[in-house]
Amino acid sequence: MWRWDQQEPFGDNVADQNPSGLGSFDLPLRLPGQYYDAESGLQQNNNREYTPIDGRYVESDPIGITGSLNTYAYVDSSPLRSIDPTGLQGSEVFSERPKAPLIWPNISQQARQRAARQLQQWWNNRGNQSWSQPSSSSSSTGVCKAGDNDECEALPRIDTATCNGIARVRGRRPGAICHASASQRYAECLRNGLSGVRTPLATWNN
Repeated sequence: MWRWDQQEPFGDNVADQNPSGLGSFDLPLRLPGQYYDAESGLQQNNNREYTPIDGRYVESDPIGITGSLNTYAYVDSSPLRSIDPTGLQGSEVFSERPKAPLIWPNISQQARQRAARQLQQWWNNRGNQSWSQPSSSSSSTGVCKAGDNDECEALPRIDTATCNGIARVRGRRPGAICHASASQRYAECLRNGLSGVRTPLATWNN
């Protein structure tokens, strides 16, 4: 007969084509919807090719980051709970619900407009400050300006809304990593002002 004993979740183990010793039997089936190609070492997954060594697709997602922030990931790197028979959209094994596309955080229209105004105000102020010379009351004396404090209060609200959206779409761990970077950005803003924020918000492959 034929056996494929998996010791790791991404399908990297080689199939046993002769487990009983009665003769070789070739059955190139792998993860759901995948067909193993011995010549290339890849697994054909209908619309894309999958490499079990890396646990990811060779081609990017045809719809880009609308499906996921990592366009090469196989079922958001969760093969124990999800499958992707077509190579286009993962589904949870038990609930069979399709993975939600990446969307902006589910906040009210008023909150979005307020965040947009704050971001625009921050951008305008940053552009004006970048060409101005620091005054005697600048951060060199360790005293923050009133305007800097207002901008620093707006920064975590925007970052937190973004991180909440990532947590809803990608799970608890990516959301926690994003929130940790948001806290570091806020601390940098309080110490050095908005122009002194150097840490990027962790929104990608975390």
